[in-house]
Amino acid sequence: ATWRVPLDAKKTVPLPFLRPGHPPLLVPTMTSKKYPVGSFTDPRLQAQVGRLELSGGLSLVVLVPQGPPGALGTLERALDPPTFLGLLRRAVRTPPQATALALPRLRLDLALDVVSLVHDMDFGLFLDAELCGLAQGPAVEVDTARHRAVLALDEAGVEAAGAMATSVARSALLLEALRPFLFV
Repeated sequence: ATWRVPLDAKKTVPLPFLRPGHPPLLVPTMTSKKYPVGSFTDPRLQAQVGRLELSGGLSLVVLVPQGPPGALGTLERALDPPTFLGLLRRAVRTPPQATALALPRLRLDLALDVVSLVHDMDFGLFLDAELCGLAQGPAVEVDTARHRAVLALDEAGVEAAGAMATSVARSALLLEALRPFLFV
């Protein structure tokens, strides 16, 4: 979605981005002296919340923890579903006001092998699931599952996309003679 109020590419400048345990890193940062942002501070979460309007009635909500740069993990753990929904509802009700804005331009592109990820979690549910409704004939099992997510913030707007592909394979019968055995 595009920004409801466009950001000027000429005002994108390198600014220091704070990183816990590392020196600040200069990153391209979109800036505006009077950008319309619905903003408030949540004292319980110790975070500043800003809502930037996009086309099509959409918004980008930014949560910036207050305090040391390492406070992001604390904020993430505090965002249970009711708290998160309450925060979004309040953000929608907060009218935009002219605000000095500095927002890093970024592009995240992440691909994951879901089978190995779920296997490492040791739930067993995904790999042992009954998938007979997916294919006719003999039983099938998950062979591969890949997930990809992309998030981009730039002067044009916000792009967010996710996709998952799963392939299934027929279960193969297995005979392993890897211990003492008889043959006739």
